[in-house]
Amino acid sequence: MRKGGVIKNNQSSSQIYVAFSILHSFFSAVVVVFLVEQLSGAHFFTNNPAVVLAEGVVSAALRIFVYSGVYATLVELRSGEEILFSLKRFLHNAKGYWPVFAILELFLFSVNLVLFSYFPNSKLLHPHVAVHVNILLQFVFAYTAVYRKYLVPMGLRPRKVFLPRQDVLTVSGLFVTGLALHYALMALPGNDSMGLRIGRFGGVWLQLLTFIYLSGCFLDGYPEIQEKFLKRKEIYLVTPPGGYGLIFNIFFLIFRMYPPIFIILKALTPKEYYFREFFQVIWRPRYYAAGKLVAIACITQTTPEVYQLARKFREHGSKVVLGGPHVAFFPDEALEYCDSIVVGEVEGVWKDVIRDYENGTLQKRYQGVPCENFADELHREMISLPPEKTKFFLETSRGCKFDCDFCSIPAVTAREVRKKPVPEVVELIRHCRPSASFFTFFDANIYNDPVYFKDLAIALKPLKIKWKAFSTIDIGANEDILRLAKESGCTMLGIGYEVPAGSQERNGKFSMSERYLLYTRRIKKAGIKIKANFTIGFESDALTLKSLWKLWKFCFLLRPYNLGVGVLTPFPGSRLYARMLQNNRMINLNWHQFTTTTMLFKHDHINNQVMDAAYPWLVIFFAFTTSLSGLAAFAVLILILIT
Repeated sequence: MRKGGVIKNNQSSSQIYVAFSILHSFFSAVVVVFLVEQLSGAHFFTNNPAVVLAEGVVSAALRIFVYSGVYATLVELRSGEEILFSLKRFLHNAKGYWPVFAILELFLFSVNLVLFSYFPNSKLLHPHVAVHVNILLQFVFAYTAVYRKYLVPMGLRPRKVFLPRQDVLTVSGLFVTGLALHYALMALPGNDSMGLRIGRFGGVWLQLLTFIYLSGCFLDGYPEIQEKFLKRKEIYLVTPPGGYGLIFNIFFLIFRMYPPIFIILKALTPKEYYFREFFQVIWRPRYYAAGKLVAIACITQTTPEVYQLARKFREHGSKVVLGGPHVAFFPDEALEYCDSIVVGEVEGVWKDVIRDYENGTLQKRYQGVPCENFADELHREMISLPPEKTKFFLETSRGCKFDCDFCSIPAVTAREVRKKPVPEVVELIRHCRPSASFFTFFDANIYNDPVYFKDLAIALKPLKIKWKAFSTIDIGANEDILRLAKESGCTMLGIGYEVPAGSQERNGKFSMSERYLLYTRRIKKAGIKIKANFTIGFESDALTLKSLWKLWKFCFLLRPYNLGVGVLTPFPGSRLYARMLQNNRMINLNWHQFTTTTMLFKHDHINNQVMDAAYPWLVIFFAFTTSLSGLAAFAVLILILIT
């Protein structure tokens, strides 16, 4: 029977299932351990005895560090203390358990030394000793980790753990399989063949699988350990992957950005709750749990994944709350898949959600009303959070002074601009300063109010930090402001140009398009880099060589540090979406496609199929030929090809 992500069953098939699912959710462990094994015994410099000895010491230290971190982390995953691997936990475990693994390695070395002293010329011993003794070393490490991590802190006395016959047979079978694989690989011709490497990789996989199984055998002898984690008051915070396209999904999986919404919810939740955080992870069935409160952030392009996760969590017996822009615009649709929704800003209602969840009276809908003092309570709570988490959520304002037709931010923020008091921004940065010197502000437009921005820049100067943010191009109208921005630590501004100079689009911020070049030169002259964003698909646009040449020439004249090109997308909540829907021009309502990479509406001058086919090449071409970083990368590529 599965409960809360941990299988409570002593049958070997269930134990193997648990071990298998844990290992494949932490598959990077197999890769890292395999690479360490490949490096062991390799010589990269000379055959000088002193150099070889130094390499051996470094290799042994690396092996001890990696194995101790991996093994101890696997124990945490098997006990249910943790669900996901994190680098922080790995480093913590390696630091705490390397002496244990070092002693075991010393024991193995001593066994080898004794055997070789009696059988100095035997070819049967090396390198077979380790594979025969490894099961014993795993047994000792698993017991030691369980004892130190759980028995001592929980005040549990060691007790005799009797393994059922099926467990004994399974462990023996895994051990014999490992031996058979080892000797089969030794019989293969060559010392560096692909088949040998694949076999060794399989050996590492089998080794870690055996360790997880052994750890489970110990843990099942202390059911109160797993019960402790099953009964813990937990909230699952989820932002699912998907909906961004393959390239973006790979980027997000590698460079996982911590979601700001997690900071808000953690700051406003009673301290007795424990959080499980899932952001940009490849989802595994074992992550589903019963009896938890699950909060999932929903944006339009991830809606299918959100609904699937919500449905599965409810089937497992958890309560699911959905929030985010898409939920605000389609509340009835979201309620088909969850227990409750939060519409609007969560700060004013999250404590009500927690209270009702604890009382078993969770409401179907909570309406967050935008407040002028939106940051007051949140700020006080964030100051109490660890700086390494708080640094991921810094904002000075909400909303944007422009009301662009294609943007949903005005609808999300009730078309108001609200600012956080400058002293609170400074206090929060001071709180985070010990763990960070570079910050990103998450404002939609940090230059909403020139007077406020000036006060902010002056207040940031003494902090000696570096920062970047999104801004509108009109910041370039005031050179004194730009000087202050640079002096305060600004290194880069993300600016949505959307259209080039000479465009027929003239509404809102586009009325400044004829001054784009002037303002851009001023920003760059102040020493601030620019991440420029352009959009194809406005009413006056056409996908002709003439229009593309005009756009390319303008981008080249700008020469920003980075440049991105997107397709005009009618996001729900925007006036553009409402107009396209009313005029029956929407041709695609697949939420997955709302990624600014696909033409979703019927355009008067652009063929949708041509746009979809041309878009990837336009992105590559513009990025490599008009931005400074792209030109540098292109030059390096050319040098590689011609040398």
